[in-house]
Amino acid sequence: MRSLFQFHVSPIRTPPILMTRTCQYRQCDGDRQSVTAVPTTFRRSSTAQQRGTLGGKNVGRPSAMLDIREMRLCPDQKGVAMVYLNVSTTSLGKSHQTYFKGIALFDRPAASWTETSVKFTKCRGGVSPNNCEYFANWEKKQSNVCADYASPLTPWYTLIKSITPPFVCPIKAGVYSFNNATLDSTSYATLAGSYVNPDITWVVRSEVKDQDRKLYMCMETVARLLPLGRKGRR
Repeated sequence: MRSLFQFHVSPIRTPPILMTRTCQYRQCDGDRQSVTAVPTTFRRSSTAQQRGTLGGKNVGRPSAMLDIREMRLCPDQKGVAMVYLNVSTTSLGKSHQTYFKGIALFDRPAASWTETSVKFTKCRGGVSPNNCEYFANWEKKQSNVCADYASPLTPWYTLIKSITPPFVCPIKAGVYSFNNATLDSTSYATLAGSYVNPDITWVVRSEVKDQDRKLYMCMETVARLLPLGRKGRR
């Protein structure tokens, strides 16, 4: 199935886009009780170094796991409509499928979305300016990107469709919650290619702008892609 979401992968090292304090996860996880892992299919296309695809389905034997460390508001952004986000994950069953439960608060409405982007930062050895570099970016600009953002081809589709009240434009201010939501992590493993490695941490930054091109939502997901059979480090 052709994906709606395609982007170029940088073939060279570029300046880091994440500027946060150094955080080795064994030291900074605090009271974290467990590591959440999602089996996913991993495959590498012949043009992956120049081209990546976000979205679509891959079928095959799982060979990598998505180890989700954190989902949070972007720490460096002020004035966004999404002013509160609290997400927890649970791993259930032999497949280690991850289910999300959470709540978000928006303090202003949006008639439509005009721009959305997903940026991938690759960090080796920990999240810090010296360890991180830009890896890939997907952007879409048009009069209304709501329909594409909620497309079944996106890895976050099951998360979006589980939100109550329905998270569709026009979006009202208020509290939104979700339960038993999942992520299709196949596309992330495909993009990572040879970087399925426990020593590499990924920071995925998602941004959405409203009808006035003001930043409406900004969140970051911190995760690792582990070879199947490797347990996350506690």
